[in-house]
Amino acid sequence: MSDAPENSKPFTSFEFTKHYSTMLAELIPDAAIQVAGKLSLKATTDDDREIEISLDNAFRDYEISPEFDVVFDAYAQAFLGSVYPEDEFKVELHCLVPVIRGPQFIAGLREKLGLSEGETDETLPAHEPVNEHLSLFYVHDSADAVDYLTQQELDSTGAPPERLRKVAVENLHAILPEIQLHGTDGVVMLVAGGNYEASLILYNSLWDDDTLPIEETPIIGVPNRDVLIVTGNTQPERIEQTRAFVEDSFASGDHPISKELFIRVAGGWQRYEG
Repeated sequence: MSDAPENSKPFTSFEFTKHYSTMLAELIPDAAIQVAGKLSLKATTDDDREIEISLDNAFRDYEISPEFDVVFDAYAQAFLGSVYPEDEFKVELHCLVPVIRGPQFIAGLREKLGLSEGETDETLPAHEPVNEHLSLFYVHDSADAVDYLTQQELDSTGAPPERLRKVAVENLHAILPEIQLHGTDGVVMLVAGGNYEASLILYNSLWDDDTLPIEETPIIGVPNRDVLIVTGNTQPERIEQTRAFVEDSFASGDHPISKELFIRVAGGWQRYEG
């Protein structure tokens, strides 16, 4: 048995992640399993595919009924299908979700593939610029795993680029819990599940329909994938407070994106120069 010992406390989220990683490594010995953050793993297969594994749903089930073996068997067996697929991988549009990543993420991918500047490879995940510091990637978020998609895989859907982005944002809206706002005095954190907060910068209605309690032009920071902080452009002290938080979060977070601040301009995001 691999459950927490009888009469002991159930696993914390950190303990659950670590134990799940150990068990998954035993189940799939030819894949390298790493803890990528709280309730997040990364699996690298023997054919150099990288698969992100979110444990949020598994841990939620474990909290309801703390029987680790039962939860692990239910989720890990499904994950095996993404590592050892019986059929050719097929992109389902309803599983398409947008993620925001920074230049260091792209550099890491290129280094892993041995690509020099300007060189490309069909296995490189497709991405498009949001601005010079942020890029949009598409992932296939299914019950089994989260897979970054290549251009060839996106093309296989037959959907034009503008539809892919629209569908991906709609899918994100459907899977995220209700957005919560935390903070006072003109500095607000947006919380929505812990994985896709940075992707909320793509919600045009959120920024253009006076949804947020920020009267001025929004200035944002996305230091990590699970952090989105917002303030307005007319209060220097709040901007500096936001900048300090972003720089600290970028330096200490598990999934860093950018230490820059960005301001809303013409329906998009530009680096804030102030």
